Order: sequence, then C-alpha cells, then structure tokens
Amino acid sequence: MVAMRAHTAIHDGEDEDTTPFERANIFSYLGADRPFEGNILIEDNTVRDRNLGCGMAQWAPRKEGYCIAVIHREAFLYDGSTINTSILASVGTPGQTHHQFRGPMVALRRTPFETYEDITLADFRHIIDYFVSYAITKVRESDQDRGFLSLATIRGAKICCYGEIKLHGSEPHISVDITRGHPTRRYGAGDVSSISERLVMPLKLWKDPNIGTWRHPPGWHEIIGATSNQDAAFLMTRTDFENWGWAPPEWQVDLGNVIAVRVDDKNLTLDDFRAMCYFVRRKLQPMFEDALGLGSVLRTRKSVLDFITWENMQKYNAKMAEDVGSGGQSGGDEKLDDAGFESDEFFFDAETGFV
Repeated sequence: MVAMRAHTAIHDGEDEDTTPFERANIFSYLGADRPFEGNILIEDNTVRDRNLGCGMAQWAPRKEGYCIAVIHREAFLYDGSTINTSILASVGTPGQTHHQFRGPMVALRRTPFETYEDITLADFRHIIDYFVSYAITKVRESDQDRGFLSLATIRGAKICCYGEIKLHGSEPHISVDITRGHPTRRYGAGDVSSISERLVMPLKLWKDPNIGTWRHPPGWHEIIGATSNQDAAFLMTRTDFENWGWAPPEWQVDLGNVIAVRVDDKNLTLDDFRAMCYFVRRKLQPMFEDALGLGSVLRTRKSVLDFITWENMQKYNAKMAEDVGSGGQSGGDEKLDDAGFESDEFFFDAETGFV
C-alpha cells in the first residue's frame, strides 16, 4: 500500500459548472496496464468510535470534515494481483484474514468538496483499523451499568439461537452495542419486522453470517436444530394479506444468531424487546394459527391485526407476570391463549374489545 501526500499527485481542473476540483493521478501506482480503479471511502473509525467527516456522497445531509479514499485495482481479486503483504504486516493479525486485499493501493485524504489535503500519521491508523475490522460482524455485549454511550453507538438486541442457548448457556436475549459501522447501520442491512411496525416500534432484524459454529455442532442430539431461532422467525411473521401469517422462507430455517435494531436508530431497551418477543411468541402466534384455520378458535385476520397494539402487549405481559407471581401459569412452552384477556372462545372487536 502506498500512502501519498496530496500535493504529489494532484492536478487542478474545472468541471462544467466552473466549480474547482482536484484530480489525483494515481495510475502509475496501480499498474502499467492502467486498470479500472475502485474506491473505498473511510468516513469513520468503528474500532475507535471516531467520525472523520460527512458529505462524500451527493445525498449526504451535510458536508464537513474529510474522508480517506483508498484507491485500488477494481478487479484485484480476479486479475492476478498478489496478496498485499504490506497490509498483512501492518494489520499484524496471524492466521486467516477476513478479506484478501491484493495489489497496490493508494490512500488520499479527501474533503467533501473534491479537494485533497496532506495525509497524516493518524490517518494511517484509521486505514489500518479499517482493514483490521473489515467484514467483522461481531458485536459487544452492552455494559448495563454504563449510563451513556458514545454518539456513534446505539443499543440493540442479540437474539441467541438455540445452539448458543443450549451449548453456551446464553440468555435468549442480550443487549449489545451497535456501532455506526455495523452492517445494519452502515449499509441498512436486514429486514423490517411488520409486527414491530404495528407495535409502533419498527425493528430491523439481521442474521449474523457467522453461523458455521451452529451447523451440526459435535455432540448435538436435540430434535430442534442448533441454528433454530424461533423468536426471530416469529417476529418476521408477515401481516400483509399476500403472505399473511407466515415468515418469509429465508426467515424460517438456518437462522443462527440474529441482531435487532430500531429503524429510527434509537436505543432498543432489553425490557421492551423481551416484552415484544414474549407477546409475539405466547399470544400472537396462536392467534395467527387460529386465523389460518390451524387452531381451534374461529378468528378473522382483521381481528388479529387489530389486536397487535403496544397497549395490548403491555396488558398481556403484565397479566402473565401477575400469574407467575401468584403461582399460576409459568409461561413455559405450553400454549397460552387466554392469559391476560378474556377466553379465546370469544371474538375480538377493534372498537369495543372482546364481546
């Protein structure tokens, strides 16, 4: 990798609307064959929770700070380029790397106004941190005693798969820190739960790609697969009438651990998330089954959708907690249709309640 000072490779020019800009002539560094160039724009350092700037894209809400543009051969994985040993040595991580960065690379410090500045040693640290953290999707468990988070971090929830719960003794739901660089926030990765939208707290669910550990783990003899994640599957149950009552195929099997974040980029409290999962699993799923004709109670789809409110969720969970405290139903794996409300043998009317 070559880190260049800006003034050594900059040419001045003007575009059609007479706005001045600078263009970096880097072809001699990428190869004599003048390959197509690719760009990596580093605007934040997720390892150190630092924001460098904003405005490198035309749709950015503001223009400030700077970014580090790492320019490379666009097809370096396929054009015969060799491993960049400078990056490997700088990263200093033994064993398998998360991505094979190949060929020469040029790093420039760029402003939102298409001009360049001298790159600094601190910028080199940001570049190395980018390579260290590239394609790593692990999240850190939140410290609940810490009363504040950095501006670049929000709290989400990890829904542990059955294998992690059984083999590692994990809690079903864990509060985790989600940095700005996480795929759910950087790239908008994940799918929105339509049930959470009806509860007026839209959540985006994202499957952790590091699922290999939970596929056929040694000594696994459970009937349910280790990659099973029922809470995530239930949250992804569709409420549109085309695919009503079913999770999409990709959310039915081979899920592994799942990360949940709020669509509005606010903190997701573990209490709210647990309440939502419990309500969906214990109350709503039997109602969906009834409306699909798979249960024992006559129920309309509209009545089920009208029932999905934050108020009803709170009432149901409060009643269940009261029953557990008084030695009643424990909220185990049995079907709990009528806890917290009138018997499910009655119909629900959106305006008057149960009749």
